[in-house]
Amino acid sequence: MSDEEKIIDSPVDSATGEQLTAALSQVEDLTRQLGERDAKMGELRTEISEKGAVVESQTQELAILQEAGKETDSKLSGLAESFTDAIKRYRDLALVTVPDAVADLVVGDTIDAIDASLAGARTLVDKVKTSLEASASEIISSGSPEREGEDWRSLSSKEKIIKGLNE
Repeated sequence: MSDEEKIIDSPVDSATGEQLTAALSQVEDLTRQLGERDAKMGELRTEISEKGAVVESQTQELAILQEAGKETDSKLSGLAESFTDAIKRYRDLALVTVPDAVADLVVGDTIDAIDASLAGARTLVDKVKTSLEASASEIISSGSPEREGEDWRSLSSKEKIIKGLNE
């Protein structure tokens, strides 16, 4: 016979037995709830442990990615410097290739911009050359300009005075 049965079968008054049975039922219910709570706590601890492992893994991955980002930034900075140097060398080479181009007119941060400004400089140089060639083709005499009109050298002094007064 179990302890519970002994208590219930003892010659105790029936009201006290019922109270004792109710109390034992409450103890069993509380024991069951405590077991469920302990099981749930175990599950939660396991879940917390798993989440902690995930957080640790992601923290390590983040550190690796941050380091890779720093390396990428460093490489990008080096590439930007190399690109700038290459653009400068391209401009210098373009100026050597087109000796008539005015260096101050050839500007730009990209190859396309340099090509565009070089084309503009070429156009300007061509216009200036054309203008200079057109003005150089005009005959310019040395000395004073020729006189127009009648030649007065063959006239006498009296004729010169009369013509001068009439004009």
